[in-house]
Amino acid sequence: MKRNLWLVLIQTFVCVIFLSACNTTDTPQNDTHIHTFGEWETASEATCTDNGSKVRVCECGEKETETISALGHNYKSVTIDPTASSDGYTEHTCSVCDNIYKDSYIRPIEFTITKDNRELIGYKGTDEEKLVIPDVFQNAGKWYKVTTIGDYAFDGCSNLRGVTISDTVTSIGIRAFSACTNIRNIVIPDSVTKISVGAFAFCENLRTATIGNGVKTIEDFLFVDCYSLTTANIPHDIKSIGENAFINCTFLEKIKFNGTIDEWDAITKATNWAPYYKYYVIECIDGTI
Repeated sequence: MKRNLWLVLIQTFVCVIFLSACNTTDTPQNDTHIHTFGEWETASEATCTDNGSKVRVCECGEKETETISALGHNYKSVTIDPTASSDGYTEHTCSVCDNIYKDSYIRPIEFTITKDNRELIGYKGTDEEKLVIPDVFQNAGKWYKVTTIGDYAFDGCSNLRGVTISDTVTSIGIRAFSACTNIRNIVIPDSVTKISVGAFAFCENLRTATIGNGVKTIEDFLFVDCYSLTTANIPHDIKSIGENAFINCTFLEKIKFNGTIDEWDAITKATNWAPYYKYYVIECIDGTI
């Protein structure tokens, strides 16, 4: 009897141990973390040409970064007109970074004034007109630079009371201003290297004339019959004076020569370059003849 009881107890103990082992399981641990990021903050600013970046941070310290695309230029364009000494162009300036580039260059076309086109440079033909010849001008969408006053361009324009020649002009043609009977004074800029025959002939009310330093020759009949001419200013580098250059300049008082007496004497002069009478003087820098 006792032996059977022990067997039952042993069996019961083994069953309890077995059941305990069967009911013991490992409970899995949930280690997954969901990030909670803050607001985006700019780490580096984007420029017109370079990308920037922004970042946001989780409370755990994890960072997330994104690219900010480059902004691209925002250009404003301005057209710069050409001048006597420089080409025109279109200038583009970025309103964000001030980057500048230029394109669409405009180089003026050389222009010769003639009797047929003189209105294009502002000549109106009105009474007592004082004409200012421009260095550059625009017409029909094109730009021009005045370089030549052509033959007979203003011949007989008795309405002209004055003319200002721009320093882009290099040549004045044959009888360009002849018989402009109301012009009082004329100044030839240093840019002019050639004044052709009779350019100011028959300007009967011309009183003073100044020839610029670029001229080397006073051509034939340049001031013929300029009865009222009293003073002519001649540059140092004149090499020759042509036939009848000052013939019939009845009231000529002086020729002011910007050189010495010896240099004046060295100038080649036509036999009848001057008025027939000698009421005028030659004023040189070292004395008067």
